[in-house]
Amino acid sequence: DAFDKSGKVPPVLVDGQGTFLQSLNKVLRPNATVVLNLLVGMTGSGSSGTAQEIEDMVSAIATTCCGDTSEIFTIRTPINESSGNQIYGFLKAGREPTER
Repeated sequence: DAFDKSGKVPPVLVDGQGTFLQSLNKVLRPNATVVLNLLVGMTGSGSSGTAQEIEDMVSAIATTCCGDTSEIFTIRTPINESSGNQIYGFLKAGREPTER
């Protein structure tokens, strides 16, 4: 999950101007893919944070690591087969229109 030992989402995951996300962006290749796997209930909240914290994490990664041609998507594992995994994918270079 995305919580630290005090039960909060670490600020480095939501600070687009912070060292962690800025450094991550620098080491990613132009066609890199970033995947964020969170535990999210049907309400939009879960072990990985509240709906707002999850939105903040996704937004920070998208803003920092993605550009105009990037593609961002989410997929959810079947609720009866998992603990509520919600996977967020960030395709830094996006895909060709023929690949969509």
